[in-house]
Amino acid sequence: MSLLRVRSASLVIALCLTPMASSCAGSTEKPASSSEQFGDAETSRVKSYDSLSELGRDATIVVVGGQEGGLRVNPYYGDKTTPFAILDLRVDRVVKGKVEAGGVVQVSVEAGLDSEGKIASDKLSADEQYLLYLTPQGPRSPDSYTIVGYVAGAFVENKDGSFGRVDSESPGLPERVTYDEVVAAEN
Repeated sequence: MSLLRVRSASLVIALCLTPMASSCAGSTEKPASSSEQFGDAETSRVKSYDSLSELGRDATIVVVGGQEGGLRVNPYYGDKTTPFAILDLRVDRVVKGKVEAGGVVQVSVEAGLDSEGKIASDKLSADEQYLLYLTPQGPRSPDSYTIVGYVAGAFVENKDGSFGRVDSESPGLPERVTYDEVVAAEN
């Protein structure tokens, strides 16, 4: 092999590895999007939301309901550091979408293992009612939905029947909404 070929190959390898090395060389820059911390893993948002109309545009279904039964591992998404769980959401009211009240939709949520080794999630509480803006999770899990905007599209029901914003990182969204306001935003 000639010296010119060896030098050319070394130059090509150096040029190919330089971008990878510089991106791994201790950059501490965080993504500009908001994020939630869960255990040792971090999940970033791609988009921020400032109105119910924006949430509604990205949602395939908008429903009110509560968790039915326990959580189970989502076999299509997640890993050991950031597992995802599936919960069955009993649909009590439908604002938007092709789902019926009285039915059940599968919702994928970020989860983890509790101290007893059981799958658990701090995203939605089993004993609460929620107003959820949902979108299909993706082609690998076609029967499951995920909350629009990570948790931006989740509102928990208050004692007065209104719904409070769950997401502390979306200050542009109203802190409190009524079912009628959500219906009006969809029309």
